[in-house]
Amino acid sequence: MKHVTRLPLAAFGIASSLAHLALAAPADSPGAAPATAPAGAPAQASSPAAVPAPSPPTSPAATPTPAAAAPTAPPSEIAPAPATSAPPTTDTGAAPPASAAPLEKAKPSSLELSLSFGPSVLWGEAANPEFDPSVTRFGAYGAFGIGYRSSYFIDPFLEVGYGSLATGEVTLPNDPAWGTGGTLEQHLGVWTISPGLTAELWRFRPRFGMGLAVVVQGYHFGGEDHSSTQLPLLAQFGLGFVAYDSPRVRLDIEARQVVIGGADVHFTTIDVLLRADAIYFGGQ
Repeated sequence: MKHVTRLPLAAFGIASSLAHLALAAPADSPGAAPATAPAGAPAQASSPAAVPAPSPPTSPAATPTPAAAAPTAPPSEIAPAPATSAPPTTDTGAAPPASAAPLEKAKPSSLELSLSFGPSVLWGEAANPEFDPSVTRFGAYGAFGIGYRSSYFIDPFLEVGYGSLATGEVTLPNDPAWGTGGTLEQHLGVWTISPGLTAELWRFRPRFGMGLAVVVQGYHFGGEDHSSTQLPLLAQFGLGFVAYDSPRVRLDIEARQVVIGGADVHFTTIDVLLRADAIYFGGQ
């Protein structure tokens, strides 16, 4: 009977000790659990759950450290700042302004020397019609000229030429007018001195000139030479084609007609004309 009475008393004592320990435990103890108050115990002034939990301590690794300042270079070692590029232009859709075309360099003026040579054909009536079948009307003509090749298309010139225009040979019988017969040799030649103008139209070069002619008609008969000279005016017309053109040298093929009205002589030539610049004016 004594053992039965002691068991409830021991249980009550153990429960009271546990309640006392729960009330005496600190509120922030991590392992403490709220104890159940016995029935009839007065209510606590504050609940341990109402006490705010302290914030965890900040870890040293999470604290940001200030970045190390870059070492300052001495003034002599500071690199120059790069050149700033031009700001991009806004595309407005308008076409960019066209750049000015380079001006074409003007052709320099020059002193031009020319040399021409070619076959000729003589026209007109023979001085002695009875001897006409023996006359050869084919000859040759050559000329040397000095011209001023200007920066425009008209060029003045002065030309001196000589042409062997016709030759003939006939046998004459004895006659009281000239005596003993023999072989009569004839020759017709002409010197020309002619200033004039030429023009350059693409590759064509028309020519016009007026001047003086010296017409010489010579005879050789019976071992003696005789000649007659006339000084009529002349006019010449020509048209050339520039077959070769370089900065300093040019080669033309030219047809020319020379009319000597006072001597009733005119002839046509087909010349090869070589022109070259001797002196430039205005630099080059």
